Amino acid sequence: MKLSTLPILFSALFATSVAASSIVYPQLNVSVTDVVDTNTGQNQSQYKVDGMEIELTLQDQVKARHWGLTNSDWAKYKYLMEFTPRGLWSPDIDPPIALGNATRNPTEQRRYARIMNQLEFDRREAELKFQQIGHQDIKQQWPGSFQTAEPQQKGDFSRHLPETKFVLNSLFVDWADCDVECQRFVNLYANVNPANTKLDIYLANAESISNTQIMNHFGIKEESLKAGDVNIAKDTSRVDEFQGSDELPFVIRRDDDGTERFYP
Repeated sequence: MKLSTLPILFSALFATSVAASSIVYPQLNVSVTDVVDTNTGQNQSQYKVDGMEIELTLQDQVKARHWGLTNSDWAKYKYLMEFTPRGLWSPDIDPPIALGNATRNPTEQRRYARIMNQLEFDRREAELKFQQIGHQDIKQQWPGSFQTAEPQQKGDFSRHLPETKFVLNSLFVDWADCDVECQRFVNLYANVNPANTKLDIYLANAESISNTQIMNHFGIKEESLKAGDVNIAKDTSRVDEFQGSDELPFVIRRDDDGTERFYP
């Protein structure tokens, strides 16, 4: 695309933004009708999304349960993937993320975000536990075969951190503008935090929000705060100081080797 065509394209997109949003993200109204199967005599539920009949097989219902979703959620998901651009844009998207991106209801967005965060946390926790068991098994089967690594030495930066910490992650978030993707980003850093890493969370526009609300919203464990592994600071000026021209959220990672920034 030539550069000169960009203003025309953007003008067209702006002019049709309202119509486009309604096409890409319909209301996804679900109606459920209970009917009796004349062959079996059993009750069955029929689902319609925006007037379109969506069939839910037994396999669909099992999938919905394992994703932590309701049958109505799964009907919406099937509608999204078959009848909206989402199915072409990202055919392998996780169902809670597809639903969270589609809804404009803040309560539903939070519910789908919580489901996705819990799934991701459970996955990583299970993988970490299995990895630990694998390491234990190696030590039992081949004792003495692997040399123990020398204790890590503190460098110019890490010597300012607590004794067991060698990395500092500073996470900057705008509480007033943290969507589903933002919540997932925060949750991953807050709950999958390596033992050698300290996490400081700086929140803008959260001065009136209690730490308990913040912990529940992002799934932060109280033990992490008590142990000093995670720290919460409601400090808009601090966020503004480091944000510059960057969009929130982002993480600044610092260790003895230097500084890096990471984004969702």
